[in-house]
Amino acid sequence: PAKIYRIPIKAKEYFLVENRYAGKLNFDSLQYELSNNRPESVTAREVLETYFADQVTFSPQGVLIDIENPDLGLPGSGCLIWHIDERVIDVNRRENRINADPEHRGVDLEEADGSQDIGQAYDFLSPGYGSEIGWILDMWYAANTSPVFKNIFSSGSQPDSRSYYHRANSHIKIFDFSSPDTVMT
Repeated sequence: PAKIYRIPIKAKEYFLVENRYAGKLNFDSLQYELSNNRPESVTAREVLETYFADQVTFSPQGVLIDIENPDLGLPGSGCLIWHIDERVIDVNRRENRINADPEHRGVDLEEADGSQDIGQAYDFLSPGYGSEIGWILDMWYAANTSPVFKNIFSSGSQPDSRSYYHRANSHIKIFDFSSPDTVMT
């Protein structure tokens, strides 16, 4: 059975850790196949629109907003660490602006590659193009090849496990993530 672990920082601020496993369908293989004989790699969006057009919905800005099987839309498998701040959610829910402030979102994915590019809008020639809906290096797993990835989530990592408030040390340390599978440690 699926499990999500809640790790408290404060009463209304915490991390959620979940294992997302796409199963036998290998998104990377589909991306490789679509990129074959092309000078550039294709984006995750192009893979989704090519192979799963009837199962995905993108916003006019190009952000993935709905997919029939959520794990299918993931660019790989591994652990996701969500930083939740219920105070931001409570204050902004009515106006549907929970994640309006990119510096302090109510629901924020701690991207293992150290960037905050999910939800951004990059043009075709920008270095971040294709990462705005996430990519494999955003997930936490052994052998993640991101240059900043050290297989540890702590107060000194990038991203870090500090509180939103005064950047206080949460003393939360999650480390030695296993390889992606149906169960991860």
